Amino acid sequence: MISLYTLIIVIIWGNTMYKTMGIDPSMRSTGVYYDGRYYLIGCAFARKVMAANLDGVTILSYEYTSAENKSGIDKEWAKTQNIMTIVRIINNLLDNIRPDRVCVEAIAMRAGGMVDVLAGLNYAIRMSCIDRMIPVYAVSPSANKKNFTGRGNATKGMMLEAWRGVESRDFSALGKHCDDMADAYALSLMPLSDDV
Repeated sequence: MISLYTLIIVIIWGNTMYKTMGIDPSMRSTGVYYDGRYYLIGCAFARKVMAANLDGVTILSYEYTSAENKSGIDKEWAKTQNIMTIVRIINNLLDNIRPDRVCVEAIAMRAGGMVDVLAGLNYAIRMSCIDRMIPVYAVSPSANKKNFTGRGNATKGMMLEAWRGVESRDFSALGKHCDDMADAYALSLMPLSDDV
């Protein structure tokens, strides 16, 4: 269920004061939402996802450089290469769309595994915005969930349910990647100010 606060923002302001690009960064599947369009950036998408021809969704695929079985400099090079590839795609979106501002989901406190890579990607996106003089805001996953569903500890299922309540298009062909798009959509609705 979408939070009453978010619903009021959508109905009264329609978030038209500023057009915000929401970005849910991930190394495998980054969701981006801006002004009615979704962009799904990732690697190794299933054929079903790549074949999906969905209105309002652009799938941007890239070749993932594996860091597996690598060590030292070679491993760090592979991780950096992947970050740079995703950031180039996002830079292209920023240059072509020119959003009024960007809201990017910050790293979750419980993020594991490749936290260094996620931090690098997150800050590289922020720097790209700053280089383009686009105001950028980092919002914690719990703040995004609370704004969108009314619960800061909302599950992925709750986020998807709230998203499906406001998004009439059927994106089921994207499978597990729908949660990336739901998060990006919710981020685009965040009431942002300098004190967030």
